Amino acid sequence: MKTVFRDTNHHNSFVENGYVKLSILDKDEIHKIRNFYSNLTENLSIKNSVYGIYVSLDDKNLKLKTDTMHFIQSLVKPKLDKYLKDYKVHLGGFIIKQSDDYSYTYPHQDWIFSPHNETDSFSATIWISMDDLTPNSGSLGFIPGSHQIFDGIIGSPSSYFINATQGHEDLLFNYLTFPEINAGDAFVFNNKCVHGANPNILGGDRIIVGIGITPIDSKLTHYFLKPGTKNKVLQLEVPENFFLTHMNDDLIEEYEQGKIPNNCQVISEFEYENVRFTQNEITELLDKNGVSKGKYQIKRPIQPEQENLNYEEIKVKKEKKNYYKEYSKKLIQFSKIYTPYNIYKESKYRLTGKY
Repeated sequence: MKTVFRDTNHHNSFVENGYVKLSILDKDEIHKIRNFYSNLTENLSIKNSVYGIYVSLDDKNLKLKTDTMHFIQSLVKPKLDKYLKDYKVHLGGFIIKQSDDYSYTYPHQDWIFSPHNETDSFSATIWISMDDLTPNSGSLGFIPGSHQIFDGIIGSPSSYFINATQGHEDLLFNYLTFPEINAGDAFVFNNKCVHGANPNILGGDRIIVGIGITPIDSKLTHYFLKPGTKNKVLQLEVPENFFLTHMNDDLIEEYEQGKIPNNCQVISEFEYENVRFTQNEITELLDKNGVSKGKYQIKRPIQPEQENLNYEEIKVKKEKKNYYKEYSKKLIQFSKIYTPYNIYKESKYRLTGKY
């Protein structure tokens, strides 16, 4: 793998585990970010999505996310230079987890941003916390080495481009390990490394700044399932602003309409399907690679008689405990098997009132 870390130990940890922790920001820089976030939220409604978080890059306001990206890059990039070399950044935004009892971020892999066929290349996210975090306040957990265990292409649209971990989120959550992280610390993690988070139940917003990196000579890349097919993939070379106007919902719509995204260049087309595993095979793979179970699991009470409930039958309670119980009822339709397609259906319902 190409080396972008100045410290050999950081590089070795990143290669072996799929992530490494760095101390990036000081108190003054955290204060600047908090002020920017506070001003941002004055005219913006921040709510957890069905992914358990609010991501500024998913916002419909193009100016908002463009300004946020430029602010984060200008502040964070000089700090990264202390630890990294021969790299370049892309995107940048806030990743907010509001406090509630139910908003899990289920274990998943992220889109990759470098060519998959360049075996020595990679893409990664820099995940910087503004607070001292614990698993109960929304810290990020990882499955060590999972970027090598599940080494497939992660592309869009997520509801159709199925990867190896989809459908196994409850099982994978049991294997998450949660490294300690304090204010100003950052996780640098390979986008193929499986990661997730508990709900933030301690009150207040969990404020994270995220920014992407690739080796400096890697072409910024996106993989898109060819419309009308389920096993043909387009490798797209894209500019950074491609991702400001092509969110997952947009890419779903383009795929369903038989369109190839604009503002990009098709580099190649090839047949491809990610390997799918059974629950037993996932367990065997993790055991074989020495991955131990952690102490956390998804707490989602499900009763058989709740399966036919619809949203109109669910009354949200003011008390968090009752809210969580009622929320679990409506989750049954989507969370028995957690897939991006089911997430998309729920998102569409929340926005339009229709499936």
